[in-house]
Amino acid sequence: MKTFGIKAVIFILILCLAVPSVCSAENGSAVNISVACSGDIRIGGEAVVKIAVSKPSQALEGIEFILKYEKTGIEPLYTENSEDGRELDILVTSMPSGWEQMSIHSENGYYHFRFAQKDGESNLLDEDCELALEIPFAITKAGVFDFTVESESIIAVAADEGSSLLCGIGGKATATVANESQKLIASLYGSAEAFEDGSYALKIRVTNIRDTEGIIAFSFDLKYDKAVFIPKITANDQEQMNAFITEAPQSSWEQMCSLDIENGVYTLRFAAKTAESLTESERLLIDNSVLLTIPFKVIAPEGNIAEFVIESESIRALNNANGVIYGAGSSLLVTTEKAEIGVIPDHLGYEIIDGYLHHIAEKTDVSEFLGELNGFYLSDSEGNEIEGGNVCSGYILTDGINGYTVVVLGDVNCDGIADTYDYILAKRIYFETYVASELQTLAADINGDKKVDQYDYILIKRHYFGTYVIA
Repeated sequence: MKTFGIKAVIFILILCLAVPSVCSAENGSAVNISVACSGDIRIGGEAVVKIAVSKPSQALEGIEFILKYEKTGIEPLYTENSEDGRELDILVTSMPSGWEQMSIHSENGYYHFRFAQKDGESNLLDEDCELALEIPFAITKAGVFDFTVESESIIAVAADEGSSLLCGIGGKATATVANESQKLIASLYGSAEAFEDGSYALKIRVTNIRDTEGIIAFSFDLKYDKAVFIPKITANDQEQMNAFITEAPQSSWEQMCSLDIENGVYTLRFAAKTAESLTESERLLIDNSVLLTIPFKVIAPEGNIAEFVIESESIRALNNANGVIYGAGSSLLVTTEKAEIGVIPDHLGYEIIDGYLHHIAEKTDVSEFLGELNGFYLSDSEGNEIEGGNVCSGYILTDGINGYTVVVLGDVNCDGIADTYDYILAKRIYFETYVASELQTLAADINGDKKVDQYDYILIKRHYFGTYVIA
């Protein structure tokens, strides 16, 4: 077993003797532990459980927690510490420099992880350091499998004079493995955190995994915690009919939904528009998917844990041979957090008009752009965080509550650069051979006269050739 320093040994002994009352609510919540699952979630495949320790309320010198999993149908690939601890060090992808880990695996479906400083080291776990693990499991049967870090199992040691013991908020991930009769899978995913009084975008990817005819319609029930979330879309008016569909074959699908607010259930139905005469490109073929984004408003304060669920029994689909097929559902656990509201400094010269953020120059580096925007991050239209490259028209600048759509002047095709492609699009907008979105119209209006005309596309062309600078 791996050798720990004196401080770590004391830490481990304290935690072994600690009773639940040691970590009471009055001690405070020290950290959040998020749990996510990815990989080839099929029989014979390998699921990877990702654990991340984040948001420490104060610097820590040690932490321990237990990962629970269902032992029937999944098997961990690494279970034992060697003398130098190398096997389970493989599971650790990031931790403070100078820390050591000790992991105990139980055949009853428990991983007990402990992390602490080496004796004489002074590196701490704080907001600038990350503790993360990736734990692989082999999948041997179909089913729905939960991976859980319960809040009650978390004990953190504060880097204060008394080495105070603090609590944490745990998380859960679900891996759904379809059986042979289930030919599609509905996977729930999204951020593990939702910010109080903010918005939450739930992602659902429905994938055809076995049906050779091609799926032309499907439906399912989405259950949500009505004490934590309320839906933003509640009616089937004309403008809402495709509001949930982010990606679909040939963009040729439409939706219909009904909402049971009292019980917290969305019944969602989706189908190809031309199901009676489908071409192959319109069908949902094997390994193709439909991506849905369901917007919610967060109504609960920080510290609540809520679950979204799609039960397998609620999933029904129709294939191109008019055959009824069945699917496998999933669930997602989300914790509410207090939002860190960002402020856009006036000296940066940005302007917010009707939800759009203006005056960002082309070829602006993302890291430089975010350098003075504390509390903000950039995401694309699907909610994926942007960490590099150029700032593009259409990116969303958000602080978790407020979101502003970025307009890069001259970037009409939304790639962060004003070039010949943008000139051509602006020219086509003017001659009405291209139907532009509101965002594209704003990006093409170089001279700021609230319309796209020949002056705008000429200015883009001159900018590209270096005889004019778009400002």
